[in-house]
Amino acid sequence: MNCKKRTVFGMKVLLVCIFLTAGCVPQEIENSGESKKSGSGAVDTSEMFTNRDLDDTYEESDLIEIRLSDEEIVCESEIVDISDSVITISKEGTYILSGSLSEGQVVVDAADTDKIQLVLDNAVIQCSTSAALYVRQADKVFLTLADGSENQLSNREDFIAIDDNHVDAVIFSKEDLTLNGTGSLNISAAYGHGIVSKDDLVLTGGNYQITAAGHALSGKDSVRIAKGSFQLNSGKDGIHADYSTDSEEASDDRDRGFIYIGGGEFQVTAGDDGMQASSFVQIADGKFSIKAVDDGIHADAEASVHSGEVEVLECYEGIEGQTVKITGGTISIIAEDDGINAAGGNDQSSFAGGGRQDPFAADENCEILVSGGNIQINASGDGIDSNGNLYVSGGDIYISGAENDGNGALDYAGEAEITGGTVAAAGGGGMAQNFGGGSSQGAMLVNLSDWTEGIVVVTDSSNTEVISYTPEKRYNSILISTPKILQGETYTLTAGGEEKVIEMTELICGAGNIGGGMGAPGAAEAPEGMKPPADMGGRPEGMEPPGDMSGLPGRE
Repeated sequence: MNCKKRTVFGMKVLLVCIFLTAGCVPQEIENSGESKKSGSGAVDTSEMFTNRDLDDTYEESDLIEIRLSDEEIVCESEIVDISDSVITISKEGTYILSGSLSEGQVVVDAADTDKIQLVLDNAVIQCSTSAALYVRQADKVFLTLADGSENQLSNREDFIAIDDNHVDAVIFSKEDLTLNGTGSLNISAAYGHGIVSKDDLVLTGGNYQITAAGHALSGKDSVRIAKGSFQLNSGKDGIHADYSTDSEEASDDRDRGFIYIGGGEFQVTAGDDGMQASSFVQIADGKFSIKAVDDGIHADAEASVHSGEVEVLECYEGIEGQTVKITGGTISIIAEDDGINAAGGNDQSSFAGGGRQDPFAADENCEILVSGGNIQINASGDGIDSNGNLYVSGGDIYISGAENDGNGALDYAGEAEITGGTVAAAGGGGMAQNFGGGSSQGAMLVNLSDWTEGIVVVTDSSNTEVISYTPEKRYNSILISTPKILQGETYTLTAGGEEKVIEMTELICGAGNIGGGMGAPGAAEAPEGMKPPADMGGRPEGMEPPGDMSGLPGRE
């Protein structure tokens, strides 16, 4: 089959696209602005953790010892106030707690210039209707898990207010809170959240098992994790950062309400999102296994993965952000809907606000940028879906898309360019899209005569294998792009016993239903045998073209 040059303009559609006798020609959408294409540098990682955050040591001679017991709480220091089963710490210093309280509470209520270190050394504290550890005031509190220790904090009933603060977690802090050390901490929150900081929540070590009715880990300004082992089972988000929690303090400040993870091992089972941030989520390293009812990873601004292993085993959508940036790492996603989704605003899944976003809305601020990594997607919706643009400059992307013609392995509303890397995507042909004419690497989109399954093999004119890929589900459309696909060469694609000969007369060969992107020059006409069904409908009217591509502000 030959690929003849023809300019085809496309628009993201969800259900139907009108096909004319010469092909599908929806209304043109112009992209009048500049794309950032490189993503934003979300954070200055050198400022994520202080030296003291990372230092879990303490001087034995400086310790103020507090021994917990239902019979009597013992502390020889006069600066610790003990009233019934409530321990109040009001002076800067290092305190070590051991023993057990079946009903009690530790309160930090110090000057706002005081830094306090609490060391848990086999401490067990239950507070039925409030926080087992409550930081009312201090400059900063460091909670250190002593080496080899096993510590347990819990509640068991709904919270009863003890002051003007809305205490709603087993560990609740109004101030910056850092957890470190090498011991273990088990938190059971029958009501409310596991650990909450109304400022920055920082974790730089330790082994955590947290079961919470609400969020497992929550920070208002940020959640920052350097290392540690985390088993999180939450009724809401596994890891949550939201600067706009209180309506009177709602803010668009994207330097707050973020999640940064530089390492650690995570097993997350969440009743909402595995991770959710009102600003950005940045994964610099770590190993993740996520099961979520809603999104595996969600950011209202940018969601980025730079290294590590991210496995989303269950989710509605895998990774969602206004911008999604992947520069490295190994990512595996199984999604009920889209695998990777760039959508503007806050959580856009079917579980937010009572419904999904307008499926026909284009947003010039939405982009997906892939420059590295190995990405495996098994999606029942779109494999990669951008309400704006898609740029691939490196990495390896393998997609098993939906077994229907209402979704595409790729779905974008702006432009799509490939300049490097490997893409092998299989799914339904009714909504299939190829890369656009701005690409510098060859891509072929091939629609088969029927649904099939099994291995896809592409060979060149000398019968040398270019690529092979085995989709995980049935498919009738295949998109292949590798640096080995060259304009002017001839290739043979074999799938399910069907064989197609593709002459790459154009760099982008095969337009599918809507060509190589929204008004992208150089999109090729679908050759005979590659044309989509003739009974598809058209894009709804009223779609406005995107405006200036200003992009997302980064953190200086």
